[in-house]
Order: sequence, then C-alpha cells, then structure tokens
Amino acid sequence: MNPCWRGRESLWSSLIGLVAILIFSLIFAQMLKSASAPANGSYPYYPYPPPVLEAMNSALPPETLCDQRFLDRHELPLGTEKRAMEEKAYQECVEAFQTPTPPRGTKPSPPMTPEPTVLANIFQRAAGAGMIVEGDVTSQYLVPAMNYVTLNSWRYTETGGKRALVIAGAKKDDSNGYLDISQGVVIVMIMEVINDQQVPGSSEVYQTPIKAGPVRIVDANGMQLILVTASGKAFFFNVALRKFVSPDPSSPVRRASGVGTIVETGITPFPIENYAFENQWYKEVGSQRIAVFAGSEQQNYWQGVLIVAVTSSSQPTTPSALETYLTPDQAGPIWIVEAEGERLILATRAGTKFIFDVASRQFVSWPDAPPEMEMALSATPPLGYTPIGSPIAP
Repeated sequence: MNPCWRGRESLWSSLIGLVAILIFSLIFAQMLKSASAPANGSYPYYPYPPPVLEAMNSALPPETLCDQRFLDRHELPLGTEKRAMEEKAYQECVEAFQTPTPPRGTKPSPPMTPEPTVLANIFQRAAGAGMIVEGDVTSQYLVPAMNYVTLNSWRYTETGGKRALVIAGAKKDDSNGYLDISQGVVIVMIMEVINDQQVPGSSEVYQTPIKAGPVRIVDANGMQLILVTASGKAFFFNVALRKFVSPDPSSPVRRASGVGTIVETGITPFPIENYAFENQWYKEVGSQRIAVFAGSEQQNYWQGVLIVAVTSSSQPTTPSALETYLTPDQAGPIWIVEAEGERLILATRAGTKFIFDVASRQFVSWPDAPPEMEMALSATPPLGYTPIGSPIAP
C-alpha cells in the first residue's frame, strides 16, 4: 500500500476520533446540566439569593440599601394603598438581606405555601390590653349561628399563654314566632393552645343589663371594654371581673379619629328616610360641619351606604346638602371603625373593609371580589335593623 495513503488514513482516523470525543463531551455536559436543572414549574436555583449577594458585596446596612431601592415611597401620602405596598416591599427587602446565607452549593427548599389564617383579610386595631377584630366569628369559633348574632370581638393573651376571646353581639330568640335580637350579649371564650393550634375551651355568656339590641365593641381601657348598640346605648364590660359594671358610659360614645370625631350611634340629627345607620363621623371646617352617616339601605340590607351631610356648625340639624354614596360591592351594612385624616375605614359583618375619602367624595378601596362569605352569614336581613327613633344631635 502506498505510504502516503497510509499517512492520510491515519490523519483521518485521528480527526474522526477527535470529533467523536467532542460530541461525547457535549452530550455528557448536557446530561449533567439536565440532571441539576429544576423540573418544569419548579423553583429557580441560586446558591445565594440575589439580595444576599448584594449585601455580601456591600458595607451598607440592609435598611440603607433597601431605603435607596425604595426611596420614592417617602413621596407617597401616608394611608394610601400604594404607600402601604411600597412599605411592604421595603420590609421584604430588609428581611431578604437579613436571611442567613446558605452554605455554598446548598439547594434551598422549595417555597411553602402558607396556610390560610383566620385574620388574613380581617380589619383589626389595638384597644386597651388587646385587639378589636371586626366581623362575624360564628363559623370560626364554633359559636352557634342559630343562637347568636355576632358583630366583632376582642382578643388578648392571658397569663400562662392562654388566649381569650370576647365576642360581642346578641342572642336570637324566636320563641314568640318572630326573630327577637334585643338581648345583647358578650361571650367570653378561653382558647387552649394544643400542638400550636388554638382549640376553643371553656366559654361563658353574659347578657347586657337591658335589652337594647346587638352590641359592638368600640374601645377598651385595659381590660374594660366599651360596647355600643346602633341606637347609641353604651355599656362597660370588665373582662377580668367577667361582668358588666356601672355606671354606664355617657351615650352616645364619642372618640377622636383622624381630623374628626366618631359618634357611636345610628340616630341622625335630622330625618333621613330609607336607610338604617350604624354610626357616624363628623369634622368642623371653619363655620361648616361635614357629617358622614354609615349603614345600609332599608329595603336592601346588603347594599351598604354613606350619607354625607353638610350643615353649619351653629345649626347642625339643618342640612344644606345631602349626598348619597353606595358601596361598590353589596357587602351588607358598614360602620366607621377608624379614620386616617379624612379617609374613613369602614367594616362589614365579614370583617372586610372599605375606605372612603371624604375630601374627594369617593370610595378609594374595597374588597377585591364580592364577599360571598358575607352573603352566607345569614339567610335573612339578620340583624333586624329598623329605622332608628327620635333624632339627636351628634
């Protein structure tokens, strides 16, 4: 055989072998990549989360780094949803920086979906030694809905770690052939903590000294609660003593809120037909008074309503203008629980909230979806609210 041909054959064999080696190397690398890559729809894999890497390469504290990232939030008005969202993003940024650095090459666990909590979308606020939580709780704490109407509750932690729940509302009585909810009640329930879970323990029912309708908790001083009815009648209930105490608070109860005052009565200083009110708020602007009455339509219990009345401060019983604003969703009667400046926070029986801006005369926030849970709370206009009687000045 020609020596030249043998040389060429050897060269071609070498080239083919080299190409084969390259091909097998590429296939092996792809196999390794596929084996380490997450499955479709799984979480991304980072040896270190990006915020942690940034913190590792910076001498600045996490608060400063995150403040620079969300600096524009300081220009947003307090109390707005956009400001709240930016503040939440800032806090999450700080927490991400403070997350302990995992060992290099450690694959993090996939994110767990948090279990839903009872208070996820419920409006609550601090009061005395505990927290007022708005909304019906019959389904949450095994309070029989056939026997009671509940409006809101107050929660605190007792000595020894036990948690106590004080539920406010009324007792249902249909013994006379019609629904009677004139007997107000509070239910004190002790929650046992078993395996990190709250389990209802003992409970006691305490009736208001007089029948004045369902009661709602509006404030607290230490362990003493202030409860009111839609007609403005007020009671003190001492949780430590487990009893109603005298004398009763002055009625109607008033409390400063925002730039105005909340008045805990549904009675209006002048006739307003076709509506049933829960309470009201007003502010003084020069010689003018702007009052807001919260409740629902009389013929349609599920349609919440606000009436804005403009009067003079010297003649609050003579309105120069009455404006009606219906809630965007039919979530039942609404009542005013707090104010931030001129923005009123309104709660429903489901505990969901609406926000109404008095200055611009519009709802600026409401539940994301129609609260079907509200509709399921009772088959009838359950609280039996009727037009309130004789008017009094707020």
